[in-house]
Amino acid sequence: MYIINKKIKNSFKKNEKLSCNLCGSKSSRLIFIKNGYNLVQCTSCGLVYVSNPPSKLELKKLYSFESNYHTEIQNESIDFEYWENRARKYYNLIKKYKARGRILDIGCSIGFFLKVVKENGWETHGVEISKDISDYARNKFGLDVFTGTIDEIKFPPKFFDVVTMWDFIEHVENPTQAMIITNKILKDDGILVLTTPNIDGLFPRLSYMVSKEINYWPHPEPPHHLFQFSKKTIYKLLNKTGFKILNIYDKRNPIYYLFGGFKSLFRSPYVFLYSAIFIPITLIGPIVHSGDWVMVIAEKSHDIVGEL
Repeated sequence: MYIINKKIKNSFKKNEKLSCNLCGSKSSRLIFIKNGYNLVQCTSCGLVYVSNPPSKLELKKLYSFESNYHTEIQNESIDFEYWENRARKYYNLIKKYKARGRILDIGCSIGFFLKVVKENGWETHGVEISKDISDYARNKFGLDVFTGTIDEIKFPPKFFDVVTMWDFIEHVENPTQAMIITNKILKDDGILVLTTPNIDGLFPRLSYMVSKEINYWPHPEPPHHLFQFSKKTIYKLLNKTGFKILNIYDKRNPIYYLFGGFKSLFRSPYVFLYSAIFIPITLIGPIVHSGDWVMVIAEKSHDIVGEL
């Protein structure tokens, strides 16, 4: 599906053989370079990932006010109403699967979702890598948020009724391990809800064809996004780690997220032309079941024993 031009291919370090997190294969091919990070595709299972990711220390620094991560909350310029409305929509969806219980939001950020769920009578817990952001969630909303990564949490087995991952799984160093941990802390009838960009969506696929010529591809976001999943690879990941998918909803990222605000569309004729071509495609994507972002609802199907 993906083709790389000779200029980019020649800049790829041939000795980079980071194993595929999904299938373990060391066979991959370069598809794009962005922000100095090499995006490769596993030739065995199709997973796309960053082959030269940041170190653990660099990742923790990345999610801090020092690196301008969510600094808008310092002066509370963030649109509280927008995020709370979005959280309510998420909660209304979860209610269809679980009426009440104990919930863990992994990568909970500022905590809007947990705030809404807590107001509706749930026992809520969160995990957030950023100390700055988790401090805010605790101080602003009084939430129980653990500062750290998913592999550092210490919850009992089969503790949660629901685990949510809103735009989380693409950020982690080891998605397979993250899902194994999630399986172990979910009850036997537990529900998992996650969202993630879909690299096989209509907009990512078509815009990639142009990116080969202009060296510009807005869909992937390294180093924040270390993995680029498709419906196919998400299915493989969840099936491998003891989950059964109940529903996949095709969605799209907001226009401003991909193309910038209205004024930015006119900063050059090339930007305007690019936006004029691809904004309609982002709108069409979900209609034809090929959104650039997906929401997945899954149930725990069986326990995972040991490590995979």
